Amino acid sequence: MSGQNINEILSDIREERKIRQNLSLLREILREKSKSGTKEKGAGAQAYKNQIRGEWKERDWLSFFENEDAKVRKNAANLAGDLLLSEADEDWSGRIGGILWRAYLKEKTLFVRSIYLKALALTDCSPYMGEMKKRLDQLREKQWSPEELAHIRAERQALEAILHRKDISESSLHWRGIASEREILLECQPYISDLLKKRVDGILKDPRASRIVPRGLRVRVAENNYEQVLACRTYRDFLFYLPLRKGAVIDRKGAAEAICRSKLLPILDEIYARDERDKRQEKVGTGKASYRFRVSWMKPVRKEKKRAEEKQEGSDASWIRLLAAQIEEKSNHRLINVPGNYQLEILLAAKRDGTYRVYLKPSLYQDQRFAYRLHAEPTSMAPYKAAQMTELLAPYLRKDHQVIDPLAGVGSLLIERAYTLGILPLGRQEADSYALDTYGKAVAEGRENAAAAGLRVQYINRSFFDFRHDYPFDEILTEAPQMEAGQRQERERFYRAFFDQAVGILAGDGRIMLLTDQGDLVRKQIRLHDQFRLEREIDMGERRRIYVILRR
Repeated sequence: MSGQNINEILSDIREERKIRQNLSLLREILREKSKSGTKEKGAGAQAYKNQIRGEWKERDWLSFFENEDAKVRKNAANLAGDLLLSEADEDWSGRIGGILWRAYLKEKTLFVRSIYLKALALTDCSPYMGEMKKRLDQLREKQWSPEELAHIRAERQALEAILHRKDISESSLHWRGIASEREILLECQPYISDLLKKRVDGILKDPRASRIVPRGLRVRVAENNYEQVLACRTYRDFLFYLPLRKGAVIDRKGAAEAICRSKLLPILDEIYARDERDKRQEKVGTGKASYRFRVSWMKPVRKEKKRAEEKQEGSDASWIRLLAAQIEEKSNHRLINVPGNYQLEILLAAKRDGTYRVYLKPSLYQDQRFAYRLHAEPTSMAPYKAAQMTELLAPYLRKDHQVIDPLAGVGSLLIERAYTLGILPLGRQEADSYALDTYGKAVAEGRENAAAAGLRVQYINRSFFDFRHDYPFDEILTEAPQMEAGQRQERERFYRAFFDQAVGILAGDGRIMLLTDQGDLVRKQIRLHDQFRLEREIDMGERRRIYVILRR
């Protein structure tokens, strides 16, 4: 829409023509402008917002919020929220916040109340916190009819989001640890689960304490060993299994009841602690402390199940919202649903019989395994994936080998290689590591990552294809770049040039370890370069394999 259109809309509103529809039209214009990626369009959206703010005085907003049509009040509150999302001056924000608060207090229509609160959340609510807490207590204590309940839940969640935002900035709740025997899931892909089990069994000295399951490795841990288990580098995330009461099942009808009657709250009281000096909240372990949570679908590990589970996630979003509200109510509000700022994620995994398995993700646990990774780029390999690759390649790695990653990025592969070989964290580095990349920012970031890890890496901002060195390398360890499906000729040129260069820099008994999804091109270049032979292909999922190539 043009600038003239918005002027016409504002004029119609001044003349009190189709107020509800025109407020909605203003919101559509702002949404369209805000979605545009260009700076010019973004500036246009901001100009429109400034125009609307300047158009209406306090009496105009009051007239909207006092309109007898509840949908006018709702649309006006939504529009106020849209205007507050952008750069609004503090004075305007404070004035509109006061108007919204007074309108909220007077509002009798249930479905409008939460809209006022969502807009209010974008202002300084500190003057209203006491009244908001009282209102929240009233909503929790009163019995509501089924017709009212959905709107009351929306209002309650909006109030909780505001009140707990303040708690987040001041909260002293932190991870304390596992103090009793618990079952956890180390999420990982099937191709690495055997090696992960072997490592975990070496820690626990009892192979019966772990078993491979479709989503990774199920492990029984205790206070004296869980830190060593969680230090393993090849899993993605760790989750708790939720122990249910005997005979309980998680289905659509009784999920909230079964979850709240489980050992969920005792687990939280065990693993989380609060600073003794914090007098604002009940101490953890008293059976009264509250925790913020969200409910989500379990992300699939196996790609072939992904589409079905994503379809389920979209179609069942309303049930997830209902379940979260019921969990809050049945826990007597010790569990508080704040999806944007949570301390616990309750994850549901669908089973074939129509029931669900429940896992708990402790969001306050800080994973320190990859603390060296100060920097990353959007295309960087996830560090746990780098650890998986080097663990799978362990039989081909040597401490005394000169190694080069010719497409290093920020350097996770070389660092994880050092961990696999025991060079890190406390071992001795016997040979040089080289890292090449044409992207100067990644080179600088890689240097900082390597320094943080304590690994000596020679980072060079140069293309592999014109790199020269005084002595040959024993290992080329790298991940090939992803290329678009239509770039067949470019892919051909890349792999031909890669193998041509490898001939010149690899030692007589050297090896290439290359992760790629272009196996046909790799095998073709091996046929064309008789200096090499394919030793082994190692699956890494998603159609990608590590090709271990030895020099003849």
